[in-house]
Amino acid sequence: MTRSLFILGELLRASVREWSRWLGFALALGLVLASGSAMALLQGGRTEKPGGIIRVLVVYLSEELSDAAIDELGWKLWELEGVKKVSFRFSGDELPGGGVSKGRALLLWIGEEGVASALESEVSRLAGGKVMEVELLTLRYPVPTRLPPLSRVISLVALVFFAFVSLVLARSAVVRTLSHWRNEWDLLRFSGVEPWLLMGDFIAVALLWGLVGCVLYLAIYQGLKGAVGGIPAVREVAPGYLASRAFPYLTAFIIGPVWAALAGGFALLLTLRPGRRPRVSEIPET
Repeated sequence: MTRSLFILGELLRASVREWSRWLGFALALGLVLASGSAMALLQGGRTEKPGGIIRVLVVYLSEELSDAAIDELGWKLWELEGVKKVSFRFSGDELPGGGVSKGRALLLWIGEEGVASALESEVSRLAGGKVMEVELLTLRYPVPTRLPPLSRVISLVALVFFAFVSLVLARSAVVRTLSHWRNEWDLLRFSGVEPWLLMGDFIAVALLWGLVGCVLYLAIYQGLKGAVGGIPAVREVAPGYLASRAFPYLTAFIIGPVWAALAGGFALLLTLRPGRRPRVSEIPET
């Protein structure tokens, strides 16, 4: 373990000499994660769900009713046919669609308008006549906004492109780092150090640089979320982007490191050419 950590430290020192290439790899990895996130979170295509109407029956209650009685009444009303949901508002609380409650009220979310008149008498009966006023709110909501299907195609193309770029940059960074570490590589190989140990340390270097890209992705994701989160169009087009809390962290610290390790390993295998395994001294220095 001590020997592996020593080799890893020396490799990190050599990689810093090629920091621009490794940083380019990290940025490309961050763009891979961003493109994948866009493809996963953006809503694409036409929606078959049309706009509609929500009807809410606002039942203002007498001050004589206790909190316990109101709670019991709410459960009874929820069991009535045609009632989809029941909620409570204090005086001054905001009502659906705007406006404020004029007093303590139970809100009955119903489907058909014809149900409202039948419910009024039933509500009055269950409340023992202690209903001050009943008001019907009719709310219309628009067709959900969706991006055209092309947006997801563009996200997929960007994902493939940046994945390819990250592999190219990883290969370039590995070749240049090896060229700086040629003497150490030959010495360790001749001294009997296992090839898998050296390869593992090179992959670990790629993973550590990849974590830089993961952190950059996470910072941009959260910063952009805070900047545009209050825009209604963004909430409609990408509701998952604003609602998901775990998604960016799972992407940054699971998918990101896995891709960084795979890219580093693939780049190293291309450089060493499996089956031949040339020494680093055979890699031309530029």
